[in-house]
Formats: sequence, C-alpha cells, structure tokens
Amino acid sequence: MLIVEDDLDTRDALVTLLQSEGYSTVVADNGVRALDLLHDHVRPCLILLDYHMPVMDGLRFRERQAADPKLADIPVVLYSGAYDIRRMADALAIPHVFQKPLNLNDLVDLVHRYC
Repeated sequence: MLIVEDDLDTRDALVTLLQSEGYSTVVADNGVRALDLLHDHVRPCLILLDYHMPVMDGLRFRERQAADPKLADIPVVLYSGAYDIRRMADALAIPHVFQKPLNLNDLVDLVHRYC
C-alpha cells in the first residue's frame, strides 16, 4: 500500500495502523515522490492520497497517475479536511473519499476490500 501524506504524524499513524493489520506500506510525502516510487516498480494494492500537499498535491498526482496506462488501474482513496472533498474526488474519478479526521474503522474496512 502506498501512503501519500505530507504530515509526518498522520503518515506515521497510518503506517502503524495498517502494519498492525498486516499490510506492508510504502510512503511518500508528496505526489512527485509517489510517482517516482510507482515508476520505480512499486505496485501497491491501493493508494491512500492526501489532497493538500506541497510540491505536487493530490489533484496533480491523480491526473498524472490516471493518464499513465501503467498506473491508472491502481485504486485510490482520497482524503482531506476540505469541506468539498466529495466534489474534488468526483472530478478526479475517485470513488472513495474520507473527510479528516479519518474514521479508522471505515478506512481499514475499505483497505481489506482492496488488499
């Protein structure tokens, strides 16, 4: 699983949670680093993507990921504290969104479905 999150505390919490559920994780602190990992043959079962990040935000990352035939089929879960997260996700063709603060039980349930 690839976690794309710029906030260290949030990223560490997600890694700890998902590893405790038995999942291996790879992390990136922005969209550019996430794309680099994917192009270096990291093939996650799911991408957990924060919307607001420096360097390359979730919107730009998703646009680039969706345009790349080798990466487009990797499912993405978008999350943000923004009030209009559902609208943003719809514009990016992302079916699953979470509003911060994340409901961890719902997130784990979704991860189980994909991984």
